[in-house]
Amino acid sequence: MTLFQRRFNVDQATEVSPTWWNDLLSLWRPSGVSVGGLSGGGYGLRLAVRNGYLNFYRKGQSVARVGFDRKQQPFAKIHAKYVFPEERDAVGSEYLRLTGDTISRRSGHDSKYAGSEMLLSWIVEADGKAGPEKKAIDAILDLSPDIIDLEMGQPGSGLRMDIVCIERDATELAVAFWEAKRTCDSRVRCNGALDLEAKKPEVLEQLDGYRKFVKAEGNIERIKDAYKQTADILMRLRIIADKLGTVHGLGANIVAAASSDLSVRPEARLLIIHDCRTDGAWERVHAPKLEAAQIPMLVQAAPARLAFAGPC
Repeated sequence: MTLFQRRFNVDQATEVSPTWWNDLLSLWRPSGVSVGGLSGGGYGLRLAVRNGYLNFYRKGQSVARVGFDRKQQPFAKIHAKYVFPEERDAVGSEYLRLTGDTISRRSGHDSKYAGSEMLLSWIVEADGKAGPEKKAIDAILDLSPDIIDLEMGQPGSGLRMDIVCIERDATELAVAFWEAKRTCDSRVRCNGALDLEAKKPEVLEQLDGYRKFVKAEGNIERIKDAYKQTADILMRLRIIADKLGTVHGLGANIVAAASSDLSVRPEARLLIIHDCRTDGAWERVHAPKLEAAQIPMLVQAAPARLAFAGPC
């Protein structure tokens, strides 16, 4: 299994510092800060640290993946549908590569990065493709300053956890995982008798997969190290970003995680976003099945600061 790690060469990216890199960083809005709406001129992005690269998201849509080539030169990968929206039906899974100021396409028809206005046009396209669940999650991010990761991939499985936060209770600072689902999502709905052995909502299998991931040999220490590294990288990137535009602070728990011992919550929590009309079926049928499974669950009818055992 691929090891769970978080790393990024901040020094190298800063040393080369192409225009698009500064443009992306200037639009980064950490959790606890609103990305804003396009109608009001809000083009903010979320940033997630990966194993050797960064993802910049707009409401759950990956606008750019930033990494390094074999010569340690930074480059960005952007889906062609954002750059060439008029070709959206033809580009399929095509990604473009942005190195220096050159946008390379597999057809060989290269173009030039035209500055921040071009990036803003990509963000507009990404924003238009965001679904209701991702929009709801981003609204929660606006209010929750200690979310440290998004779309966390579980190595070797293809599974992704929506939210990772750093929370503090009376005794410790901890990494906590959250999976978010809307009440109209079929994966949290299951008709039939209240017998989890006979039939159970699909999301329970997903949460069980993360429980096994955390319990796997060596993974608790890997998760601790990964998010301590993440906190340090975010702090260093924030210093650079703050010099490019508006200053935005990181959550206090993220800052503390860079220099503190962490624990890891063994159970992933389920965040239910109750923004769908269910005609009472959620309360009568589906919620009882999840409650019977005794999983940690939080239901929000409107976006609010994420909190369970401690603030997040």
